[in-house]
Amino acid sequence: MPKKRHTSVWIAVGLAALATGWVASGMVGDDPVQPETQRVAADVDAMEAAFAVRTRVSESQLHRKILLVRGRTEAERMVDIRTETEGQIIELPVQEGALVESGEVLAQIDPRERPASLQEAEALLEQKRLELEAARTLRSKGFRAETQLAAAQAEYDAAQAAVRRMEIQIGMLTVQAPFGGFFEDRYVELGDYVEPGDTVGQIIDLDPIILVAPISEHDIGQIEVGVDAEARLANGRDVIGVVRFIGANADPQTRTFRAEIEVANPERLISAGMTAEVAIPLETVAAHYISPAILTLSDNGAIGVMVVDEESRARFTEIEIVEDKKDGIWVSGLPSDVTLIVVGQEFVSDGQKVRSVEETQQADSEERDT
Repeated sequence: MPKKRHTSVWIAVGLAALATGWVASGMVGDDPVQPETQRVAADVDAMEAAFAVRTRVSESQLHRKILLVRGRTEAERMVDIRTETEGQIIELPVQEGALVESGEVLAQIDPRERPASLQEAEALLEQKRLELEAARTLRSKGFRAETQLAAAQAEYDAAQAAVRRMEIQIGMLTVQAPFGGFFEDRYVELGDYVEPGDTVGQIIDLDPIILVAPISEHDIGQIEVGVDAEARLANGRDVIGVVRFIGANADPQTRTFRAEIEVANPERLISAGMTAEVAIPLETVAAHYISPAILTLSDNGAIGVMVVDEESRARFTEIEIVEDKKDGIWVSGLPSDVTLIVVGQEFVSDGQKVRSVEETQQADSEERDT
């Protein structure tokens, strides 16, 4: 009986050793190649789990930056017409608001005694001329001293000056337009008595018309005199002009610089004081033309787009809008060649693994489905 128990113990020990060797030999029959197979399968599962986004490859193009500012129109010249002598207004041949030519009469002042005074001065001048000629004759014959001849010459010159003064005074009676333009805001009526310095009206020259645009400190160094600029007026009219002036002194209130754009206005259809959206070309940059629909915001509020990098990860890239067009926008700040996420950009985060579906592939797939 003792001998039988000893045999059973050895059988149990043998079975335990066999089980231990089986486990240690390869984890219950595991194939040594299986870990690599599992890793590949895991990668395939991860790719299938990556969020699918529609993408488009974009290449940059040289594009000139456009500065958009709100400006206003100003008259080329605007002058108050003032009287130079006193008297009563006896004629106003031009209606308020009429278009006048240079030199056209705007008002006439009553001359009163001035023509008679001119005749008197002219008669005295003739007398002094005869006295001067007599003095010269007598001086040549030795009957007059040199001082007497000089006195006669002085009296003649004084009489001549008096005539000239009267002619100028009579010329002041006629108020004329210094240049062509609109006769605005007439301030006198027939019968009014005016004195030197009183305002008769205002002349406004609208050809050319001037577009005035305030330019910021950041942009003033990028504008050049002589470049063409475009503008859309408040009435919807589009005009083209030339930058003719860039201010060197900033406005102390707004810290902006004055830029002037000269626009031809021969028919004077553009009035002064109209608001306008002004587009001034700046430097040329490498830019991409994209749809504004693909724009997105970063966590800190920066505007940009989502792109796909070489590791198939979505990346937020901040951009700068160069020009806003009707069907799209020009932006800078992107690489020369970039893969843009055009659908799904709002559903992925920076650094997230994505699966790109190019627009052409998407179109082909949709065509097969139909």
